[in-house]
Amino acid sequence: MRFGRALHEAGVTVRYGAGLRRSCSARLVVPGGGSEAPVSDGPYREGRKHLGGLWVIDVADEAEAVSWAHWMPAAPGDLVEVRPVRVT
Repeated sequence: MRFGRALHEAGVTVRYGAGLRRSCSARLVVPGGGSEAPVSDGPYREGRKHLGGLWVIDVADEAEAVSWAHWMPAAPGDLVEVRPVRVT
């Protein structure tokens, strides 16, 4: 809540933000395989890191996004990935 409040007070537009449920609730789908393509149930242990949530914010540039990433609520040892959104 504090992070969202700080973004709001700074005038940063939050386009979307949400936590994700554990990977055991995930489904792995291969795109382009049609409705008959196999779907695998989670959890997935192939990777050591898992996406726990996301924020989509509207900022001027990558430097500002990185600056905000330093303030993301996270557990010790967690990482925050900053990535631009592809707009089509």
